[in-house]
Amino acid sequence: MTTPEFQYNQNIPNVNDDLATSQGGFLSNFQQLYNAFAQNHVPLDGGATAGNHTIVELLNSVAGFETSAGELSLYAKPIQGQTGQLLLRTQGNSQDIQYTNYQLYSLNQTTQRLQFFTVLPGKIMIYYGIVSVPGYPYILDLNPSIAKNIISVNFCPGGTPSQPPLVDPVTSVDGFIKQLKIVTPFSLPIKNELIFYIVMVNI
Repeated sequence: MTTPEFQYNQNIPNVNDDLATSQGGFLSNFQQLYNAFAQNHVPLDGGATAGNHTIVELLNSVAGFETSAGELSLYAKPIQGQTGQLLLRTQGNSQDIQYTNYQLYSLNQTTQRLQFFTVLPGKIMIYYGIVSVPGYPYILDLNPSIAKNIISVNFCPGGTPSQPPLVDPVTSVDGFIKQLKIVTPFSLPIKNELIFYIVMVNI
């Protein structure tokens, strides 16, 4: 919180004054404290939310802040290709965890697919979107191709209620999971099925 300049008189009340004599000074001091606290906060007479922060200002650091046992450090840091982001460092100078991200990223969209991804704290990436599956088996590309481990996979048919498809990860020679092979659980062929999906991975 940025503290504004104000004229708080620490000599109120004077030891030789009675309260009536110091009343004006008391009122002035209380008003100055009220004005100072109202910066970046809901004013103290603001009802149920009185005293809540309206703006949080964080120190900006490229290197981060050291944390001892039992300490957490929450700070802002410039991230290349993004804007300043919120980072967390847990006790004992652990690795920084990025808590905010710049945006949800959109991949090449077509009438047959809408695909997006985003990054969560703790090196987790989420792929999600809608694809129109012309037939099974179907290969779903995971872009960017940096998934090391599948955490969870959820596919939901978007048309006539049916059973979700079965999924097999396709791992490339360099150890990254770049695609998912989707097959139907039914023996009969299914064509042009709309599928909503969300895939959570470690990166």
